[in-house]
Parts: sequence; C-alpha cells; structure tokens
Amino acid sequence: MCAVEVEGKYFVVVDDEDFSRFAVERLLTKRNAQIISAIDGATAIKAMIEAVTEGKQIEAVITDLNMLPVNGLELLKSIRVGFPGIPRTMPVIMFTALQGFDLVGSAMALDVNAFIPKPVSKNELYTALEDAKYEPPEFQEAADYRRIPTPGSDDLDNIVRKLGLDGAITPLKEEEPVTPEVTKPVEDGQTEEEEIKTEEEVGIGPVSMGRILSRDYTSPSGKIILGCDTKLSKNMINRMKDLRRIDPDLPQMLWVRIEQPAESKS
Repeated sequence: MCAVEVEGKYFVVVDDEDFSRFAVERLLTKRNAQIISAIDGATAIKAMIEAVTEGKQIEAVITDLNMLPVNGLELLKSIRVGFPGIPRTMPVIMFTALQGFDLVGSAMALDVNAFIPKPVSKNELYTALEDAKYEPPEFQEAADYRRIPTPGSDDLDNIVRKLGLDGAITPLKEEEPVTPEVTKPVEDGQTEEEEIKTEEEVGIGPVSMGRILSRDYTSPSGKIILGCDTKLSKNMINRMKDLRRIDPDLPQMLWVRIEQPAESKS
C-alpha cells in the first residue's frame, strides 16, 4: 500500500514523448490525482507559475531528462534556484535510462529527489513519490545551485530567456574563487611503506555519507556519474542506489579520501 496520498493533488508530468507521459499520467489518474501536463521544461515552468497563481498546490514534478528547448536539468535548476510562487524544495522525480548516465551527476548536484527508469511501473513511481516525501535532501542556498552547470545552457540567465521570464530571478553576485585544498607531498627520505594512505574503498551506503570522492565514479562504459572531489550527501547516496537498481552493473564500491588528522601545534 502506497503511503503517499495522491487523490485530488496536482502533479506536473513533463515528457516530450507522448506515450511515456500518458503512461505516467494514467498511473496517477487511476488514484484520482490532478495532472498538469507539459512537453518540455519551458511549458512546465509556465504551467506551474499559472497553477500556483490560481491557488493550486503542486505535490511533485515528474520529468524526463532529454527535451527541447528546455531539458529536465534546466527545469530542475530553475526550480532549485527559485521562480516566483514555486517552492525551491519542490520534489522532482526524473526519468533516466542507461544512455543518460553522463547527465545524472548534475541532477544529483541539483538535489533531484529520485530517479526512475523508463518505462516506469506503478511500484517504481509510487516508491519514488514516497522517497521524495519522506526522505527530502538537505537543500542548499539558491546561489549554490545556480553555479552548477547544466548541459544545454551556459548559465541560468539563458534558461530564463528561453522561458520568456526575464527578471524573474535575481542575478548572482560575483564571489571570491574558492582555493582548492592541496595534498601534502611526501617528505624527503620517506619510504613508500611510510607514505600516508590518502584514500580507501567503501560501499555505497551510510559509511560513505559525508566523504569526498578521491576518484571519479563511472559507469561500466566509462561515463562519469560523479566526479572526483564530490562530497557525498545522503541524497546523492540514495540516488546512486536508485541508479544501481536501474543498472545493477554500476559499481557498488567508491574510492574516497581519508581525512588526515590535523598536525598538533607546538
């Protein structure tokens, strides 16, 4: 039994493939949900703004990844950065397929709430809705999401122009660049056996939460899903579990940094 009540609630379903979009809509309308249908991210954002203006409360967005002119990543980024009336914490569930794994890292950085495969089953859809409702991410500031690149647009201003909503989002102020951490070199005379161990292999799960990747996490075909230096949040780990359900051949293990103890001051 699904723990998420959908009757009478509004769901935005976004896909440029009619068959896939209608399939999801049917699964929801069988439980008397209300549907806002869109064929790409631009029509979705405009429909959402219109809906909230009319006082409708949107429960979640269920979207495809690859669409034109505004794709699923651009839609997700637009929500996380913030449009008038649309909560930045809006649950977003994203379709993905094996050939789309090179884009899911950006979706995870933008705190997508769940991944589901195409074609989607009733069980997969409602499990994703439960995850989105009961295990929300720890959301970041809007400016942090704005800096995340999305294939299809150089920056969020281009997305806003595509939507015809110039002025809807406050421009991001320039900030000082972040200085990367530099690994301490091995001191002269230190043998290989004495070298400090800087990384270890751990499984995808609670043990990896908060750790920083020391190597890229890649698909079997070599596509980078999460890049080196990514800090793993609980939401990222849960989404990696989603991806492994879609493709069990994805690695179960990760290489992460070993934090070195701070040197005591004399």
